[in-house]
Amino acid sequence: MTLVGAAAQRVLSTLTRSPRSVVLAPGQPPPVPSTWQWLTFSGLRAAVPASWPVTRTSQWELCGPVTTDLTAAAAVLDTDQVLLEIPCLGPSALAISPSDGLRIDAGNDNPTGSYLSGVRCFDIKGLSVCPSMAPAYGILLLRATGPGLAHPVAVSIGLAGNGAVARTILYSLRPVAS
Repeated sequence: MTLVGAAAQRVLSTLTRSPRSVVLAPGQPPPVPSTWQWLTFSGLRAAVPASWPVTRTSQWELCGPVTTDLTAAAAVLDTDQVLLEIPCLGPSALAISPSDGLRIDAGNDNPTGSYLSGVRCFDIKGLSVCPSMAPAYGILLLRATGPGLAHPVAVSIGLAGNGAVARTILYSLRPVAS
C-alpha cells in the first residue's frame, strides 16, 4: 500500500488488524465479564453482553445466515423448523457494515459455510469449533460439534469493532454439560 498526500498519515492511522484475525488468533482466551448474560440453547452455552436482546425464531433461511444475519447487537436462537424461502443475493449482499451479534442455528443438520479439510478447528471447553471459509467478511461462521449436541450446530458471531467482543463470545462457547 502506498499513500501520498496531506491525508496519508491520517488514513494510515485508521488501519488496524482484521477483527477475524483477532478472534481466531492463538493466545489466552479472554474472561467473560461478570455483567454478561449466559444463554443455553440446543446443547450449547454462550455468553453475550447483558444489554443485548435475545430473540427466538424457527425460520430457516434457504440462503443461510450469510444474507440477513447479525444486523444489530443481539442474540438470535433459531430452531430452523420453518423454511423461509428468500431470494439468494449475490456477493454484493455481503458488503454490509459489520455488527456485533450472536446467532445459533440449531435445527439445520448441515451448517452453512465451507468447512474445508485442513481448516484449524478449536477445542473450546470440550467442543470442536471449526471456522468456515465462507466470504462473510462481517460474520464469523462456525460449526460446533461435541458432547450433548445431537448434530453440528451453526454459530455466527458478528465481527464489529476490534474483535474483542467476538473473541469473548467465541471462547465462552461450551457444551451445556460443562
